[in-house]
Amino acid sequence: MRGHGVLGSVRELGACSHAMWAFKDAADRRRALVQWCEQGLELGMQLLVGSRSAIEQLHDDLAGLRGRDSLVRDGQLILVSAERPPTGEQVIAFCEQALAAGDRDLRAVGDDSGWLCDPGAREELVRLDVLTDRAVAV
Repeated sequence: MRGHGVLGSVRELGACSHAMWAFKDAADRRRALVQWCEQGLELGMQLLVGSRSAIEQLHDDLAGLRGRDSLVRDGQLILVSAERPPTGEQVIAFCEQALAAGDRDLRAVGDDSGWLCDPGAREELVRLDVLTDRAVAV
């Protein structure tokens, strides 16, 4: 069942969750990103972080994540920089990869702001959002 409303913290979400949120500033976004990833690790999930930003920026944004470098090295944290949001097929492949690796699930997060500014990418992002909603509703 999908919940609605305002969350006090991303930690209020558990497994099979899907959230979209806005940030006051870059520091607020980095704090939420780290919390989202920390909770995913606590739940035994593989992490996927995507954005139009360069990989180095994503890496820097996660500086507060304990063990960040070893998580990347071990494949527990996947950083993806792309001009377009992932397709549903790509997300399903990432989920299957996480499950095959013995993880409980995949915790994905994307900085959609760059994609939302591009009309073509925005359309793809809406399709991905609908797919995600349907997937977490079961």
